[in-house]
Amino acid sequence: KVQRQNPIALRAAARLRVRATAAVRDNMGSNAFDQMVDGLLALEEKVQCQFQHEAHHLGWLEDDGDSDELAAGTMLDLPVYLAERLKSNGHVDVLTPRYYSAQIRNSLRADAEVVNLREKNEFYFVHGLKVAALTDDDQLTETLSRAFSERYKRMLDTCLTGADVDPSGLTHRLSSTETNLFMIGLAGQRDYQRWKARQAGEITACDVIKQQPKRARLARIANGNRAA
Repeated sequence: KVQRQNPIALRAAARLRVRATAAVRDNMGSNAFDQMVDGLLALEEKVQCQFQHEAHHLGWLEDDGDSDELAAGTMLDLPVYLAERLKSNGHVDVLTPRYYSAQIRNSLRADAEVVNLREKNEFYFVHGLKVAALTDDDQLTETLSRAFSERYKRMLDTCLTGADVDPSGLTHRLSSTETNLFMIGLAGQRDYQRWKARQAGEITACDVIKQQPKRARLARIANGNRAA
């Protein structure tokens, strides 16, 4: 029997979740927090799995399943976090999604910069590394690493030379991870341009430096002075 929830308690719990999320974001820094969220959302992306044997009490995984069992050979689209557990126990084989096909890989090798990855999967690189691990596909890992490196160089060049242009001409092709990195770099370049034009106040530490313990920062400064 489902009990009715107290609406006041629900609102209080919601406020606590908002405060907890804000606290985590402040503690980690917005950039690290965004990357963590991307990683969690990528685990929700689905991959096609084929069951290697009859699975008891998993019939509910099928949308129209009226049986308590899954027959051997059943194909289902499952979220990555569930596929990882089933794969590790030898229950399923994971199939490579079509947006990591040989044709797409060839396009990435030929000219990674022009490929629209957002229309294929918003978390293309993060999800792709998960797929590569689940399918033991070292070639996919290598292709993704090389493509990300090439696309990153283009993003960096645009950040340094196009701080005043509309970024949408580039971001519509970028994955979520790339977009976060690009916007961080663009904001930094714009801040630098404002400071250079004497339109900004004092220089403050970036999020990455703020996240490091004070003792580590002091040690790095001391080592720099000693080297000088």
